[in-house]
Amino acid sequence: MGDEPARLPVVTLQIYVLAGGLDDAAKRKLIEAATIILDRRPDGTSVAPVYVVIHEVKEENWGFFGKQADLAALRASAPDAPSNLTFVLSR
Repeated sequence: MGDEPARLPVVTLQIYVLAGGLDDAAKRKLIEAATIILDRRPDGTSVAPVYVVIHEVKEENWGFFGKQADLAALRASAPDAPSNLTFVLSR
């Protein structure tokens, strides 16, 4: 920026989420946490060069485990509900 050459590589993280799955507070928390995880700046540098982009995808445009996404069903499932991933990986 300005007339200064970049001293650190910029890290860009792109995250895809279901539209409506995260509120503004959750997005802020995700951005802050991802920046902390990816922060590789040397001591004394005040700002981590991490860009986070959150792409919100409509339910009808997202599918997993062979089915169209259903945000309401995901929210209604128990936190410890088994994943279908084991079934998909064992096929």
